[in-house]
Amino acid sequence: MIDNVATKQCCVALFILLLAIAADCGAAQMDPAPHIEMAACIDQLLAQRWSELSIQLAQAADDSELVRRTYLDLTGLIRRVSQARGFVNDQHHDRKRRPINSTAHVTHSANT
Repeated sequence: MIDNVATKQCCVALFILLLAIAADCGAAQMDPAPHIEMAACIDQLLAQRWSELSIQLAQAADDSELVRRTYLDLTGLIRRVSQARGFVNDQHHDRKRRPINSTAHVTHSANT
C-alpha cells in the first residue's frame, strides 16, 4: 500500500523542483501568454537531467490512456466512456492543453 505521507512529500518535492525549473526559465520575466515557451524550457531542462542520469523514458501514452490517467490522477475519478470518447475524437490542436474540470480536482485534492 502506498504511504500517503510519503506520496504527499514526493508531490511537494516535485512542486518545489518545478518552481526552481520555472525560475531558471525566467518565468518572472515572461509574458503570461507564451506559456508554451516556458513548457519547452522545462522540457529541455528535464530532458537534459534525464540524459545525465541515463533515464530511459516510457513510450508516450495514447489518447485513451492519457485521458484515463490524467483524470484519475488529478480528480480521483474515471471519466465516463462518453467523456473519454469526446476527448479522443476531439480534433482541436489544443485539446491536451485545455484544463480538466478544476472543481473535481480541487475536491479530490482536499479529500486526500
